[in-house]
Amino acid sequence: MGFLGRDRTPPGMKLRSFCIALSLLAPAQAWDLRGHRTVVAILNDYLGGETRSWVENCLAQHPDPRIQTMEGASTWPDAVRQDRPDSVPWHYIQLPLGPGDGPLPTETNQIVWAIEHFREQAQISVDPVQRAEALAYLIHLVGDIHQPLHASNYYGPGYESGDQGGGKVPFVTPWSKDLHQYWDSAAQPPEVTVEELKEMAVRSGGGPDAHEVNFKLWADESHAFSVNVAYPSGQPPTEVTAEYTERARQLCLRRLFLAGLRLSYVLEKLGPGAAYH
Repeated sequence: MGFLGRDRTPPGMKLRSFCIALSLLAPAQAWDLRGHRTVVAILNDYLGGETRSWVENCLAQHPDPRIQTMEGASTWPDAVRQDRPDSVPWHYIQLPLGPGDGPLPTETNQIVWAIEHFREQAQISVDPVQRAEALAYLIHLVGDIHQPLHASNYYGPGYESGDQGGGKVPFVTPWSKDLHQYWDSAAQPPEVTVEELKEMAVRSGGGPDAHEVNFKLWADESHAFSVNVAYPSGQPPTEVTAEYTERARQLCLRRLFLAGLRLSYVLEKLGPGAAYH
């Protein structure tokens, strides 16, 4: 777009088109581009000025321009997945659900482990590139862990080897082809903007455990919501009903808000003079 002549596509249409393309081409990503940008937009309302300056300065030292802002950093880990295949398991934890016999996740090489790993790297690294990448992963993965289907893997009839967090479950809408993509979109059509998502998420209020900084707890929360909301009656949904859509939307808004708020707590404990507790 734009290489053969001046691109006159309205900015909003470009974003909507990109979100559709992203959702259709990348089935294993948690929250689409709008979702991660919404988390950062919420974060901006809660992050203190001193910590914000420190984070922005750290990110600006990375040679890749995509990582040099918090908004860019929030989506960069998905953009480099193909070049860094070892990073793929860091984005989820396969907590089993359903009537089948699924294995428990490993202690390492999953999202709870990865968040703690990159928190530590962001705190202790003296290499500016390594520190910037650690912050980018931290910003991204705190968003990911709040997406319910990134903390589950359904085992049951037709999915004896697991449903890959809903990635194998057909769930066709104008903007999704499987259940995972549907939840990545926060159950919202592409025309809903980041600003609108943020406004709705802030109004949702998050939940009673908003101040709890516990990465395992966050994964357990998401898994519980997979069991109770994403997989009604303990099985993959078979149709897109109005009731299912409304429940999914309200839950995703609360999870987006919590992700932004909790991310501010994590970063504040890494900022200048802060000791992580």
